[in-house]
This record gives sequence, structure tokens and C-alpha cells, in this order.
Amino acid sequence: KVALRLFDDPIEAETSMRIGLRRLIYLQLNQETRYLEKNIPDGQRLRLLFSPIGRAEIFDDDLVLAAIQRCFIDGREMPHDAESFEALLRTRRQHIIEFANETALLTRQILQAHFELRNELDGDLPLSWVQAAEDVTEQMRTLVFPGFLCATPHKWLERMPRFLKAIGIRVAKLDANPDKDRMRRSEIEPLFERLRNAIPRDARHAQALDNYKWKLEELRVSLFAQELGSLEKVSVKRLDRLWDQTC
Repeated sequence: KVALRLFDDPIEAETSMRIGLRRLIYLQLNQETRYLEKNIPDGQRLRLLFSPIGRAEIFDDDLVLAAIQRCFIDGREMPHDAESFEALLRTRRQHIIEFANETALLTRQILQAHFELRNELDGDLPLSWVQAAEDVTEQMRTLVFPGFLCATPHKWLERMPRFLKAIGIRVAKLDANPDKDRMRRSEIEPLFERLRNAIPRDARHAQALDNYKWKLEELRVSLFAQELGSLEKVSVKRLDRLWDQTC
């Protein structure tokens, strides 16, 4: 269902516009979306990997909408009238299958890594692993959840396999050096806790919190899996300063 609303906040208006436009395109591409939902590459395997997280229909909808977002909306001027909307559909609809295939391939990498980590952390764990495993499990919940494909900006979605690989490296080191993990966890926990307790005041603040979240993920890579290198300049002090700006 798509409806018209007015917003005082321009960022909230743009965010709502993107969500509404995505759904409207979904409805207009009736033939293509039905085909995609029935022919998602490796769809049965993806739904199986996602099953501990959410229902198959939620996953299918999320993947198709994420492909629409990439194909029609990201990096493009949004249409503001019927003529520009029809032009967007006409020029971009031929590419939707390509973007859906790319999205499915990336999603397979993410869900496979997530599945393997969940299996490793299930069952009886050594006592020295327990607190680290709780931290990792909570981290994974913030990365992969029902609707995560649309909720995650593509820049960060592309880095998701790397974030999950960093978690795997961290887990592999637990037996050899649990004390080092505990020390690094003590650095990250206050930063994660304040994000978990934060309530967005408005759309601009929500964007700032989301940016902080992904910088925090890069900091986790820097602390727990240094061998992967860092793609952002991050440190506890930098995150503290960013939080002060965010709040």
C-alpha cells in the first residue's frame, strides 16, 4: 500500500520517499517481481540459511526490494511526477534481473558465513568462550535480521562478509588468548551499549546513529581481526568524538 504524506523534516521526507518509491516500483514491476520471487538464484538454499532468522516470504520480499533499490534508486535523482517515474521504469527495468542476481550472490556470502558462525556458537561452549560468544551473538543480531538487505546501506552491505569473517577470526583466537579478547571486549562494550540504548530523536539523528553503528563494526575489525586491515580510520577515541557529535 502506497499513500501520500507531508513531512516537516526534509531527511525524514526523503527517507519515506525512497521507501514509498521502492514499493511503488515493486507494484509496477508485477511480472518481473513475480518472476524474481520464483527464480531467485539458489533461492531454496538462501531461504534455508535464512530460516533461523525469519520467514521465507519476508526474505523474498526483502531481496527483491533491495534489488529494486540498487537498480532504480541508489545514486539517481528521484522522480517527482508521473512522467519522470515512467521514464525511470522504462530505462531501468531491463536491468532488474542483473541487480537481483548480484544481490542474491552477495546475500549467499552473508548468510553462509552467518550460518557457519551460528553453528560454531551453538551448544556447549568452553567457559572461557561464554562472554565473548554472548557479545558476538548480539553483534550478529544487529547485522542480519528480517529486512536487513533493505535496511543496510549498500556500502555497508558489501562489507558484511568482511565483518562476519572478522567474527570468525575472533572466535578462532578464543582458545589461545581469551584474556586478550576480554581486554578488547572491555573497550568495545561501552561503545556498543550506548548505541543499543540510544533512541533516535528524528531522521537526521537516526542517520547519525546508523553511521556510528558501521564505524563501530570497523572498530571491531581493527580490534579483533587486525589481519584484515581497516577500511576506515577508527579508534575508541575517534568513536567517542563521533558519539559526542552524534548526540
